[in-house]
Amino acid sequence: MMHEPEMTAYLLKKFTHDTVFLDIGANIGYYTLLAAPLVKSVIAFEPQKRPHTFLEQSIKQAGYTNVTVYGFPLFSGVVQGTMNPKGMFRPIQGGELRSVSLDSMNLKPDVIKVDVEGSELDVLEGAERTLRTYKPILAIEIHHRRLTKFGRTYGDVSQFLRDMGYKIIPLVCYNDVLCGTVGAEWVF
Repeated sequence: MMHEPEMTAYLLKKFTHDTVFLDIGANIGYYTLLAAPLVKSVIAFEPQKRPHTFLEQSIKQAGYTNVTVYGFPLFSGVVQGTMNPKGMFRPIQGGELRSVSLDSMNLKPDVIKVDVEGSELDVLEGAERTLRTYKPILAIEIHHRRLTKFGRTYGDVSQFLRDMGYKIIPLVCYNDVLCGTVGAEWVF
C-alpha cells in the first residue's frame, strides 16, 4: 500500500538524477527510501531514536550509498530540547537533544519535504537563507493543532513563505473542509 499517495506522486514528479533531496522529519524513511534510487543524494533528519535506527538499518540493507541520516532535530537555531511521544521536538533547558538550523549546514537542496509535527515554522525560520538562496521545491505537512502548541498558526507559516516568493498550493486535506483545523499537506 502506498503511503500518502498524493504526496508520493507529487514528489516522484520532482525527483531527477541530479536532485538533492532533504527529508526533514524522515521517521522510518518512506520518502528517503523512495527517493534514494532516483536522486543524486538524500539527506534525512530524524531525531527519534527508534525510527532513526530503523531508517539506518533499511538504508544499509538496501545498499544505498547516497543517503546521509542525521539524528538531531532542525529548528530555528541551536537549542536544547526533547522529543515527546508524538514526535514533537520541545525546546527545554537541559533536554537530551541539541537542534541546529538548516542554514548552519550549508546544504544546497533542490527538494525539501518537511513533516515535523508542529515545528514547521521553526524549521523554516532556521532555513531562511537556504530557501532564499536556492529556492528549493517545498512539500510541507502542516499540523494545525500542533502548531498552536508552539504559539504559531497556519497563517504564520504561509505568510513567512509568501514573503519569500513561494506560492501555496494545497495538495490534500485530512478531516477538514477548508484545511484549517486538523492537518493538511501543502506544497509551496
